[in-house]
Amino acid sequence: MKLRNQLIRRTVMLTALLGAFSHAQADQGVLHVSAAQQQQLGIQVQSLSVPAADTRSAPGLRLSGQVISPRNAQTIVSPLLSGHVQEVRVSAMQTVRQGQVLATMISPEAMSLQREYLQLAIQAKLAREKKERDESLFQDGIIARSRVEESRALLIQAEAGARERQQTLKAAGFPDAALKQLVQQQQIQTMLAITANSSGTLTELQLKPGQKIDAGMPVATISKNGAFWVEFQVAAGLAAQIKSGDQIRVAACQDALRVTAVAAHVQTETQNRIVRAEQSKPESCLQLNQFVEGRLESAQIPPASFALPRSAIIQLQGKSWIFIRQPQGYLPVAVNIVQQQGEQSWIRAVQEKQLAAGVQVVVKGISGLKGLMLGMGGEQEGGH
Repeated sequence: MKLRNQLIRRTVMLTALLGAFSHAQADQGVLHVSAAQQQQLGIQVQSLSVPAADTRSAPGLRLSGQVISPRNAQTIVSPLLSGHVQEVRVSAMQTVRQGQVLATMISPEAMSLQREYLQLAIQAKLAREKKERDESLFQDGIIARSRVEESRALLIQAEAGARERQQTLKAAGFPDAALKQLVQQQQIQTMLAITANSSGTLTELQLKPGQKIDAGMPVATISKNGAFWVEFQVAAGLAAQIKSGDQIRVAACQDALRVTAVAAHVQTETQNRIVRAEQSKPESCLQLNQFVEGRLESAQIPPASFALPRSAIIQLQGKSWIFIRQPQGYLPVAVNIVQQQGEQSWIRAVQEKQLAAGVQVVVKGISGLKGLMLGMGGEQEGGH
């Protein structure tokens, strides 16, 4: 209720002021305002500085973000067999190499597969010996060809079964050397290793001793080595100024990051938009999950343009306007906005020579002047 009353009082005050201005005359477009009315409106002016030159650049926005891994550079570690974790040998955020043991577990399922593979490998060995013996007997004319064909078929079946179990054990984490040792020594291993399937940074580890692991259960996430992404949290209004292809400079990095995406919607919890930038090549200046500060590299300020606060510019009749102070009052001047950066805008006058260094421009209290322009017959097509 209090806020509503304040809004009503402000509306009444502005209406009264505009009523007091109704007698103002437009002398070649100049808006006449008395000293008392200027004070009531809180009009303040700012002198235009020397126009920008080609060599100057706009100060970039300061951005804060977090280093993340590209979605296509992440891999999940999932044991093919079930079991119980016996030992964990790594920790989260540790650098790992492909094939490195992350943890060991006791797996009855793995022991059963080893036994089956050993049996099939022995059967394949016996079938191979029988085939060779039958081929020799056939050459001597002792047995019929059908006996040889039967031996060959049995060998093919035995070798296929052994290869199937061999590939299953390899996929489960048994290296070739371990499988060869199994056949030679005929000794089944009780422990199964969970290994890294890629080199990179172990971003997530969901393992602890004694934990039961089901087949196919995700237990770790690895971010592969390579170029990183940075997701910057940017206020919605400022994010509108950023576009794909822009560059963001991060301290300690030799090359600038390139903006690849600007979120279309704001986040509910922060009311910010995500701006994603990527490294052009891997650099050690960024570490996964690191918080970084960046600066948006802006295009050069167009020459012969003047800097003003965005609040000094209004939109009327589909054009941008500013008010410059003259001895008789305030003159509306149509301008073109050539660049915006944060709360700063760079402008040029639509008609040449209307702006110059030292000209005083209204930067505060322009609502009443805008109202006078409307009273002179203009229709509002844009907001302040």
